[in-house]
Amino acid sequence: MLDWWSSSTLSAAAAVELGCWAVQLNTFFAAKSDAELEGVCIALQDSFELPPFEFDSHDTWRYAWSENAAMRLNVTQAEDDRTVETWMAGCPSGVNYQVILTAGSEPPGFASRLCDVLGSEVVRYASVPSAGA
Repeated sequence: MLDWWSSSTLSAAAAVELGCWAVQLNTFFAAKSDAELEGVCIALQDSFELPPFEFDSHDTWRYAWSENAAMRLNVTQAEDDRTVETWMAGCPSGVNYQVILTAGSEPPGFASRLCDVLGSEVVRYASVPSAGA
């Protein structure tokens, strides 16, 4: 595995050209939302046939994850609107939610449903091959 994969944006087509036939992409979304993390996770669970989310916390943010055979979702809610933007280059400023979708491809209507669930505009700001790719 090449070291630069974890920090570079690579399209699915480019990954296939490089011989990564079963590539899983981590697609990063960010938003500013007043929605409660538990409610967001329940709505995503229902929308994408996921098992119940598991929850944990760290310092000033809470996060949850769930996965099925088609995808893995990691949803993080920070207490403020400055923390998330420090985690990855290209993340928009002033957001308190980050959602990471790990899948072979983005499910139809995913970004739209995420906007509905969070009740706000969602920005897709990066896609990188998953560490497991």
